[in-house]
Amino acid sequence: MNETMERFGLLYPKVAQFILDLPCQSETFLFERMSNVEYPFWAEFEYFLSDIENRLGNTQEILRKLSSKAPLSCDRGWECWQAFRSAQFEVTAISLIERYFGGKAIQIVPQGSSPTPDFEVQLNQGIFMVEAKAQSGQQHGDKHPRHDGPILFDPKDEFDLRSWLFERRISSRDGKAMEPRVIAAEKKGTDILICQTDYVATKGDLLSQISVLCPENRILEKVNLESPYGEPIDATFCQVTFPSPRHLTKLKEIWLCYLSGSRYKLGVLSGEDTILMNHLRMQR
Repeated sequence: MNETMERFGLLYPKVAQFILDLPCQSETFLFERMSNVEYPFWAEFEYFLSDIENRLGNTQEILRKLSSKAPLSCDRGWECWQAFRSAQFEVTAISLIERYFGGKAIQIVPQGSSPTPDFEVQLNQGIFMVEAKAQSGQQHGDKHPRHDGPILFDPKDEFDLRSWLFERRISSRDGKAMEPRVIAAEKKGTDILICQTDYVATKGDLLSQISVLCPENRILEKVNLESPYGEPIDATFCQVTFPSPRHLTKLKEIWLCYLSGSRYKLGVLSGEDTILMNHLRMQR
């Protein structure tokens, strides 16, 4: 274990110091994962701490969530897990935009009296408001999230992703009505909604999922995105009609990301504007 920690410190010095400085560090979700030096998030977090944290404005809330430890109570434990996964994916989304797509994260949007998107990014066509959501961050189990072999959120029904994005439903946890992700993003003034999902592990999964989510769709382009920073990405760009219960005037694109396995997958669902596809064409 000591050899692993030494290697971890050499590869990710800023992350190692960040975890070392945490109170009760051994109780945090971050500390638990230090034994896996290959965990992709470490490179993303090192980049965040090394290069962009200071220029993004107030990063305290992201860092607070990343420092989460799991209280003994099951419900509070899952609440902290969801906050941790949410912050993780925000860092991951920023890394994707800058290191894979050649964009630039400008600032984390300050929290005000009304809900706001997560951060602003600059792409070739201008500045866009971005919301990053991990579907696995919504998971809930009947065991403590740090229990060996917890029952995690593991969607098997393809309609679950559709309801999460587009349909109003009742929470299985508290019985309250839940807004579709696209409606919540629209209310925040979001241009691009980035979602991490477990549904699109293969190209077949991706194409079938796009058909389920948006039956009115047309494939525009398929490309392989290479990066010196990590796994290549298979990207499929589609023009779609969002099956939203409410007309969307602000939200322009949804990026579906699968970031596990030997090759990443990305499905870009565009309304009238094709933001990422046009940006990447100008980068080539």
